[in-house]
Amino acid sequence: MVSLGFFAAKDEVPNPSRKIKKRNHAPFFPHCIWSFFPLMPQSSILYIFYCTIFIPVISWVEAFFIRLFVYFLSLFTAIWRLFVVFSYLAFGWLCRFAYPLAMMTPVYT
Repeated sequence: MVSLGFFAAKDEVPNPSRKIKKRNHAPFFPHCIWSFFPLMPQSSILYIFYCTIFIPVISWVEAFFIRLFVYFLSLFTAIWRLFVVFSYLAFGWLCRFAYPLAMMTPVYT
């Protein structure tokens, strides 16, 4: 149904008497660990264990390894940059001194 003019505002007013149902998401763990327990009741001891111990520990371990990987990646990048800079400088000094010396040395044939 197409409504024109001020009739369009009437359709967009939310109904305050309708309750918005909140979804029960898994607490701060976005991966698919919940696919192993699709029908697990929230009062079970497994659910309490997963919410309080297992999921936070897995999240912390995962974050630790991600930080470790980023640290080693940045360390490798810094070492690689130093290598590139010093090889560039070494090549420059080689071109500055070794090439003229090579041109001055006599070649005996």
